[in-house]
Amino acid sequence: MSRYDETFSDWSKESHLSSYLNKGLKKPQKVEPLFMKALQFAQIFYQKSQGSFDISISSNNSSGLKNLRLDLVNHLFHFTQDAPTSLTFNGFVKGMAIGELSQMLLKMGIDHFLIDGGGGNLAVTNRELLTNTYAELSWLRLTPRKVYFISNSAPTQPQGKDYQHIKAPQNLAKKLEKSYQIICSSTYAEQSLWPYFSS
Repeated sequence: MSRYDETFSDWSKESHLSSYLNKGLKKPQKVEPLFMKALQFAQIFYQKSQGSFDISISSNNSSGLKNLRLDLVNHLFHFTQDAPTSLTFNGFVKGMAIGELSQMLLKMGIDHFLIDGGGGNLAVTNRELLTNTYAELSWLRLTPRKVYFISNSAPTQPQGKDYQHIKAPQNLAKKLEKSYQIICSSTYAEQSLWPYFSS
């Protein structure tokens, strides 16, 4: 899982993300597959939420991911105009990693697990595992042969007072004052989609 840190860390100057940001987001850049997968997911979530979910950071009123262009064949990305000043993945790729770890455990024959990625990101298959540490989830009824991905998303992040990962639907300029808990369940037969669901 160290490759997630090497790819997406926004504090390490050696990460792939830092390298891409330093080169500028308007110039097409070749990226490695994991980064491209995260950009794909982010673009899908941005479109499906009508811009409410956004990994871009800008000091002005940028267009978010609206102008993001992906070349999936050549692994290239760039922004055609109104490029953001930065991108941040944070808990979003933490969710991807949790989904991948869940896949690995199931392939090893382990189907009784709880993965705590920190920051409110969980994957769990059995209610008994939630009983003590996660009492606030005691209401959750888990179905056998399913994994449950749980994300507690805060509307604001420490990068700056104007940055929000989650924006108000229909009014992207509005600041949200509360956090959201999102729960997604998936069957074992859908395990190829777990990194998508968990992110």
